Amino acid sequence: VFIVMSRNRRIVRMFSFDNRSYSLFEKKFVAGYQFMKVERNGADTVYRIAWKDVVLILENPIVKTLQIR
Repeated sequence: VFIVMSRNRRIVRMFSFDNRSYSLFEKKFVAGYQFMKVERNGADTVYRIAWKDVVLILENPIVKTLQIR
């Protein structure tokens, strides 16, 4: 999954691909609201997102947990 956002963090796009299809989700926040900032760790850029924030982007209240195997 790739997450990209506009400079002002009001538009967030999420791309995913699974060898057969791809999906694009877009969330646009109204004035006064922004998506989270990107954290930096020294010279390296570190991207972190909590699962609850992914659910917020997709607006899918059904997903409650993510099990990674």
